[in-house]
Parts: sequence; structure tokens; C-alpha cells
Amino acid sequence: MRRVLIIGATSSIAQGIARLEHQRGSQLYLLARDRDKLEGLSAQLAPSVIGYEALDFDNLEANAPAIEQAFTQMGTIDLVLIAHGLLGNQVKSEEDLNEALRITQTNYLSVMSQLLSVTACLKSQDSGHIAAISSVAAVRGRPRNYTYGAAKSALSTYL
Repeated sequence: MRRVLIIGATSSIAQGIARLEHQRGSQLYLLARDRDKLEGLSAQLAPSVIGYEALDFDNLEANAPAIEQAFTQMGTIDLVLIAHGLLGNQVKSEEDLNEALRITQTNYLSVMSQLLSVTACLKSQDSGHIAAISSVAAVRGRPRNYTYGAAKSALSTYL
């Protein structure tokens, strides 16, 4: 039986993958920002969901404990999928450093913090795979979302 941790579980792509894994008989641990959506998804996928937690991924210090809890509760994890992001407000990010930083924090720095924790856990169990979703905007910058694209490009390079 495959064990899968999905970070950003309430994104459209992640929900689709969670449903596929549920159909395959996998055990799931779900992390997401929106508690209501997460509880609804968890109920839909029961009994496949071993655990779930809602947290603010931009709170970088909260990521490691949540990921470690998932590994502890699951025992071992075969696949970690990171599938969250934030488009943000491009026009505002051109004038407001805080908006540019928020977009960068969510799309790059929060994922980096998650990857550091995930990598350490997978190394300790000596197995497992990581998948992370970036964006075509990382490769092909566009005027309407280049702050987002730059953050996703940084993530793609980091990966």
C-alpha cells in the first residue's frame, strides 16, 4: 500500500491526485491552508486519509513540525507531492514590496522550507520520492504575472 503526503491538498490538481490515489488504495496525509476545504476533502476520501492538518505555509517555522508529524503518523511515506501556490496581485506587486514578498514567500520560500524537512525525513527512511508543481510561468514570463513567474522559476531552479 502506497503512502502519500500531499502538501497543498486543496488545490485543484492536488485534489485530483488525492482522488486518484484514494482509488488506488493509497493511504493519504493531507496538509492545506483552508481548513473547511481540507475537512471536506478528508471526509470525501475517508478512510484513505490517515491524518490532515490546516496550516499557514508562509509561517516557515510551522512547516517542519507539520511534515514531521505526517511522517510520524504514517510511519513511512512513499511520495510527497507539493502542490500549492499563490498568484497574488501582479499590479500591486509592482508598487508594493510586501505584495511581491508575499508572492515570493508562498511560491518559493515556503516550498523550500517544506523541501528541507521532506528531504530530511526521506533520507532518514532511506526511500521515497518528491514531486513538486511549478508553473509554465517559470519558463515563459508574462507581463501579467511576472512576480509569480519569477518565484516559480526560483522554485524550478531549486528543484
